[in-house]
Amino acid sequence: MQDHITNKEEYAKTWDFTSEETPYIETIFELIIRLHDLSYNVLLHRYNEEYGGIEFSPQADTGGRKLGGFIIKKDGAGSKQESRNILE
Repeated sequence: MQDHITNKEEYAKTWDFTSEETPYIETIFELIIRLHDLSYNVLLHRYNEEYGGIEFSPQADTGGRKLGGFIIKKDGAGSKQESRNILE
């Protein structure tokens, strides 16, 4: 096994899909990867739709001595509105 695998597709390239007992295993594996990615994205956008995404803002006043902190995104990638649009 490799020392570090960065993603599922890279790891799958190391497998042998030439078995006659399971002729469509590579297709099934690809389908599982795509369904997993879809499920993750729906989960992410549902979370963002409810709570909103966050980003670091160096000018945010969080009540401490220094400026800077995480704020809820108002628009753009990860915002509540963008997530609503994607889920519709």
